[in-house]
Amino acid sequence: MILKASNISYNRILKNISLSLEKGELLGIIGPNGAGKSTLVKILTGIITPNSGNIIIYNKNLSSMKAFEIARNISYIPQELTVLHDIIVKDFLYLYRYSFFENMNKSESIIEEAAKLCGISCLLSRNLRTLSGGEKQKVQIAGAVVQRAGIWICDEPTSSLDPGAKSDFYSMIDNIRSKKEISILITSHDLTELVSRADNILAIKDGKIFFDGICAQLDKDILSSLYDSDFNMMKYNGKRIFTIS
Repeated sequence: MILKASNISYNRILKNISLSLEKGELLGIIGPNGAGKSTLVKILTGIITPNSGNIIIYNKNLSSMKAFEIARNISYIPQELTVLHDIIVKDFLYLYRYSFFENMNKSESIIEEAAKLCGISCLLSRNLRTLSGGEKQKVQIAGAVVQRAGIWICDEPTSSLDPGAKSDFYSMIDNIRSKKEISILITSHDLTELVSRADNILAIKDGKIFFDGICAQLDKDILSSLYDSDFNMMKYNGKRIFTIS
């Protein structure tokens, strides 16, 4: 087990949330807006300190880790990459190596390898601000590869992407996970994509755990109760598709 959160509570938002992440696992976190998913992500990345509970990363308490230690172990991929100033993609990717205090020549080879893996070699000389949403998300994924953290925490990473870009994101994640054996936690409203690719699902409602189990156990009745809406389920090409009635 590489990440374990126990009895996490924060103000009135989260109440005794516990979860674990195994090596190579993809854990999906779902739930209605306001359930506390983004707050949980910020706690798991050390941005917010919980009122109670603890988080263990590779057998070390997150609260005792320095910023550079967290950066070496956890990569954070937010909903959308906001860029306020002009910066070349390659220069932006160098920022993901800041915690290693290494020679730039070594960083350059790592960046080129990550760019090739993520299919963005053609974007390295581009201005990051000129890229599309899908291209920016690929750059963020490449940044996580450059960072070489074993844990990726993604907060609704496809919320602003079109259907094609969403499919590309998940396909890229699958490919990288198979090659790098990283562990990924994703919060998302893309139920069909997430359920078809995740190993396990954790559902949160009103700040509490509503469901915790393997994806095969998640059905339309659970989703209907979770979101207070009537869900239907159908299968297409072996994939379960969830829709609201």
